[in-house]
Amino acid sequence: MLLPDDLRQLTLGRMRNHPPCFFWNCCTDNFVLKCVVGMIKIEAEQIKEDREMKRMVGLLLAICLVMTLAGAWAASDTLVYASSFAAGDDDWFARGASRVYHTTEATLRTEGRSDNWNSPGRYFELVPDNEYTLSVEVYQDGADSANFMISLEKVADGITGWENLVRGTVKKGEWTTLSGTYTFADYESYVLYVETSDAPTLDFEIRNFRVESPNGIPEPKATEAPAVVPEATDIPSLKDAYADYFDFGAAVPQSAFTSRDNIQLMELMKKQFSILTPENELKPDSVLDVSASKQLAKEDETAVAVRFSAAKSLLRFAQQNGIKVHGHVLVWHSQTPEAFFHEGYDPKNPLVSR
Repeated sequence: MLLPDDLRQLTLGRMRNHPPCFFWNCCTDNFVLKCVVGMIKIEAEQIKEDREMKRMVGLLLAICLVMTLAGAWAASDTLVYASSFAAGDDDWFARGASRVYHTTEATLRTEGRSDNWNSPGRYFELVPDNEYTLSVEVYQDGADSANFMISLEKVADGITGWENLVRGTVKKGEWTTLSGTYTFADYESYVLYVETSDAPTLDFEIRNFRVESPNGIPEPKATEAPAVVPEATDIPSLKDAYADYFDFGAAVPQSAFTSRDNIQLMELMKKQFSILTPENELKPDSVLDVSASKQLAKEDETAVAVRFSAAKSLLRFAQQNGIKVHGHVLVWHSQTPEAFFHEGYDPKNPLVSR
C-alpha cells in the first residue's frame, strides 16, 4: 500500500527527528520500511558513537583532574608564601610612607612617599643558603614608566643593611611582574619590600607577592636553646645610685611597649631608668607628615605638619612612670625624607636656602 506524497514526506520528516517508536506502524510501503531500517542503523551507530564520546570525555576529565591535583601538590611543596590582600594587609607595613593599605580590588596600595625607599615591607622567615624565587605584580599610573625593585633589609650582628634583589620597569597603567631568584645568607632578620629607584613620590600598588623554594621547602635552621637567666630581684637601682650626677637610661624601640611578653622588661625600665630615648620613632621619617606639609607650604613656606603616633607607646609609658624622654633625632643620614630639604616639601623643587 503506497503512501500519499504528503504523508510520505511527513513520515520521512518524523524519521529524521524522532525514534522509530513514533513511526506510523501501519505503513507497509517498501520505501518506508527501508527508511525505517536505515534509521535504526543510524540510531544504533549514533548511540555507539555517543557512548564512545562519553567514555572519551570522561577519560579526558579524569586526566585533567589528576594533572590539576598534581600541579596543586607540586605548588604546595614549593610555595613558601603567597600574599592575600582581600581582607587585610597580610602583615605588611609602611616603611617611611604615610600609608599602606589593602584595597577593595585585593591589592596593597602605598601612598604618601617622599623617598625611593618608602615602601611596603614584610618580615619573612627564610632559611640561609637556600635558593628562593621571588615575584610580585606592580601597578602605577602616575608616570610614563618607573623602575621598581624587590629589596631586602637584613640585620647581621646588630647591624642593618640593604640589598636590591630583583629589578624591573613598570609602564603606566599596566600590571607588570618582577621575578628573580636569590640565595640568602645567614641573617638575624629578613624584611622584603618593594621600592622604586627613580620615582620617590610615586604611589603604587602590588599584588600576588610570592616566595617559592624551587628545590623544595627546606627545614628551618636549627637554633640553640636560649640561655636561661635567673631573674634578679635584689639589685640596686642605677637611676637612684647616680641620681645626683646624671640621668640613666637606654634607647628603646616601640615594640617594647606593645606586647605582654615585655612586662618584665617594662618593670626593669621602671626600676632602673630615669630617661628613655626612642630608637626610630622620633626620627624625621616617622615624625614629618610630607603630604600635609605640602598643603601647609602653599600658604606658609615655614609651616610644617608633624605626627607622633609612632612614639605614642613610649611617650605614654614615660608619662605614666615619671620618666624623662630624650628626643632622637632631628636629622638622620638615612631616615630623613628627601622632601625635607626642598621648597614646598617637594623633591622636584629647588633645595631650601635655610
